[in-house]
Amino acid sequence: MPAVIRWADYDASHYTGSFFTPLASHPDTGAALVGLQLPDFEQVLRLVKTAARRLPLVRAVGWDIALSAQGPCLIEGNDNWCVTIQMTMRQGIRHLASQVCDMTQVYD
Repeated sequence: MPAVIRWADYDASHYTGSFFTPLASHPDTGAALVGLQLPDFEQVLRLVKTAARRLPLVRAVGWDIALSAQGPCLIEGNDNWCVTIQMTMRQGIRHLASQVCDMTQVYD
């Protein structure tokens, strides 16, 4: 499954496309992406700013946020968040990682 990347900035609460090739819809679900307004975007920003203040020595963090009916939920922050391998290969690498460890125990 290809990764869908959303680079959010402080003024953008709408999805405008992926890093390389803009996607009109999610490749697996078919859900429309362009023009999709992210719910609770201001809450998301407050959440990651609060989390970032707790890590003053980490200058760049890739935040994984789940959007739920109860509001945004911080899943994790990654100090090594670059997805260069996946973007270059134009696909995820779970099938390769599964040769090293049981990925179902890690991600499912």
